[in-house]
Amino acid sequence: MMDGQDNRLLLERYLAALLDAEQEYALRHEDVVIDMPQSGERIRGRDHMKAMQEAYPGPPTITVRRVVGSGDVWVVEGRSDYGGRIYHIANILEFREGKIIRETRYYADPFEAPAWRAQWVEPIEEESRTGEMASEERSSTGIWFLALFMLIFSLFPTGQFVPSFTR
Repeated sequence: MMDGQDNRLLLERYLAALLDAEQEYALRHEDVVIDMPQSGERIRGRDHMKAMQEAYPGPPTITVRRVVGSGDVWVVEGRSDYGGRIYHIANILEFREGKIIRETRYYADPFEAPAWRAQWVEPIEEESRTGEMASEERSSTGIWFLALFMLIFSLFPTGQFVPSFTR
C-alpha cells in the first residue's frame, strides 16, 4: 500500500516530465475523472485522457510553482503557457492505491490589478508574470485561495470542518 510520501514522489516525477506517455498513463487509475470547471468539461477514464492528449494541437509549457498536500490529496500551483497565452493554474489531485483517481483543473487568466488598491499591495516581480516562476512565490490571483478551500472541503467532505470568516 502506498503512503502520502509515495504519492508525492509520483506526483513530482509526473510534474518534472520524467515519465513517458506510457508511465503517465499507468499513473492514472483506469476510472480516473478529470474535471475542468471553467470549460464545463469532464474526462472519464484514462483511455479518453490519453486520446485527448494525443490529439492536442500544441500542448502547453507548464511551470510548477509549488506542490502542497498530504496523503491522498495534493494541490499543484503553476503556470501554463499556451504559445504566449498565460494561465495561472491550480490542480487538485486525489490518489487511490498509488494512482490518480480524480483531478480538478482550474485555470485563471492574469489581469491588471485595479489602481484603487495600490496603496495596500505590492506587485509581483515581472518575471513571475511572464517568465519562469520561483517555487516559493505566491499567486496574485484568487485561484490559490480557491484551491486551498477546495482542498479543505475534500479533506472534510461530511462537514466536520466549517470555516468561519469574520471581519
